[in-house]
Amino acid sequence: MKLMKANEVKQKTMKKIILLAITMCILASQLQAEILTEAPLEKDLLVHNIEIKGLAKFMPYEIAAQMKTKVTAWWPWSKPLYFDADVMEQDVDNIISLYQDNGLYDTRITPEFIILPKKRLDIIIQVQEGYYYRISKIDILNDEHLNNDLKKMLYNSLKLRENGIFSYQNYKASKKNILSILADHGYYEAQVSGQVIMDRETVQAKVEYFLETGPLQKFGRIQVSGTKKVREGIITRELVFKGNEIFSANKLYLSQQRIFDLGFFKSVVLEPVANPQDPTTLDIKLQVEERPFYNLKIGPGYGPEDKARIQAFWKLYNFGRLGGNLEINGKLAQLQHILDTNYTQSYFSDRYTNLIAGVGYEKDFYDYYRREKVNSRVRITRSLTSTLNTFLGYQIERDRLFLLSPELVFDENAGFARKYVLSFLEVGFQHKTTEDLFNPRAGQINYFTWEFTPKYIGSSVSYLRGSWEYKFFQPLGRLVVLAWRNQFGYARPIFDSPSIPVFKRFFSGGSYSVRGYSYRALGPRDEQDNPIGGNSQWEGNIELRFPFYRDFGGVLFYDYGEVFSETRYYSLPRLSTTVGIGLRYDTVIGPLRVDYGYKLKPFQGTERYKIYVSIGQAF
Repeated sequence: MKLMKANEVKQKTMKKIILLAITMCILASQLQAEILTEAPLEKDLLVHNIEIKGLAKFMPYEIAAQMKTKVTAWWPWSKPLYFDADVMEQDVDNIISLYQDNGLYDTRITPEFIILPKKRLDIIIQVQEGYYYRISKIDILNDEHLNNDLKKMLYNSLKLRENGIFSYQNYKASKKNILSILADHGYYEAQVSGQVIMDRETVQAKVEYFLETGPLQKFGRIQVSGTKKVREGIITRELVFKGNEIFSANKLYLSQQRIFDLGFFKSVVLEPVANPQDPTTLDIKLQVEERPFYNLKIGPGYGPEDKARIQAFWKLYNFGRLGGNLEINGKLAQLQHILDTNYTQSYFSDRYTNLIAGVGYEKDFYDYYRREKVNSRVRITRSLTSTLNTFLGYQIERDRLFLLSPELVFDENAGFARKYVLSFLEVGFQHKTTEDLFNPRAGQINYFTWEFTPKYIGSSVSYLRGSWEYKFFQPLGRLVVLAWRNQFGYARPIFDSPSIPVFKRFFSGGSYSVRGYSYRALGPRDEQDNPIGGNSQWEGNIELRFPFYRDFGGVLFYDYGEVFSETRYYSLPRLSTTVGIGLRYDTVIGPLRVDYGYKLKPFQGTERYKIYVSIGQAF
């Protein structure tokens, strides 16, 4: 017992000695350091550490993002970062601006500097954040001559609200919105000034905007210059305004965008010019610079399914000087040979309606059969809104099948006739709110198409076939994006047709479908284990996309899908599912993609994973 007590006494004594040694080391280091409240003037001090204290409204990384003064990294090969007093002064101003932009106008920033041995410097930034200023009143002055509807629009456009927190960013944005609305309603030469009166006793702000609208103006004459091969009428028909209309800056911008979207010009400039004889009129100078009227592209490529390929694209702009475009596409790959021609006539009946006509030849190669197709088609598309398009079309095609497996025989009842003639109507729509073509971060895409193929318009078989695809993109914070794709397919023979041709059925599996499974691997199979497709399809993908280093990004995904032989049959328990990870590298033509898909419910005797390399997101 005495021995145990003696050991406890020794342990307590050792703890006290160790604590005393640590305290002495700390005191010794502090005695060697020099503490300053003003920035040191030396230019060779390495920034060792930056500590930010007193934060409540912001996180430390948000403050650090405003600073150019950075800490020298710890690894040996890192570039030394030296302290600069001028840069530090600018950092303090940037931090104060951040607080002022968010309504905190009494913020105080006090940096402290500790000079350490070996010419190192620690920086402590003390922050006194102060209080938010609330808006007591907002006035728009000199608006007596404006009508009530326009006044209401101006007030509704403000980013600031009475009793809300004042923000300098929102104050500037509100001024910009006022100018934009005035310019859209005939006051192109309007000017807006303003002032903010701060009351530090009540912590309130009064906001005033002063208008100088100038005269109400209208569109005048339109003068077109720079045209050589494009007829002037093709340009002016894209304008969404007419002479003597009330001037609108937004209509001017939309007209510029529509003319540029024709594809005929390198540049399009629409410039309002004051009429010296009539201050209420703005003449429009429309200047264009024509581009070469052809575009030829030839290049190799590689895909997980069609392997090595070569593609060619030739586009003739303003074909026949009618304002339409002619496109010729060719592709040679392991799975497909394609030669296709399309002519697109914009402004078919009005500016919202286009006509598309084309002919094409296609040869498809699969494991057990080959298909040759010759087709011609016509389609009318119409823009109902800026995000919603619809189409109506007719297509006729002639298909021939060649069976490559000796066990197979031609059987129309099984969808394997030697020849097919398909004559069908198609209708559909697309609703699209995404902006980035290659790598969308927000918005959604709805695409629906329906084929009606009756025998009485020349088809050798009759069927209905529909497909609906939905894509959804939602940012989670500033960096991460949640992406979801879901697709349903439906097909069934009608009238006296026994089945649907195999090439009109649904298939799933592959790099753009359910990753982890081979191309067209999911769904019904014949006695020789060949995929024969189904009449119903359900598949989708869920991805979490995030960056991690410069142009590199990562993806975590969950895929699901199945093809069913039954019509209008969708079974959740029968879905095949996979999980995986992916790597992305951003390029000018879209992200380079590497995906690893792992099957959660693999078929017996099949490999459990697949690796895919391609260009572009999976969806």
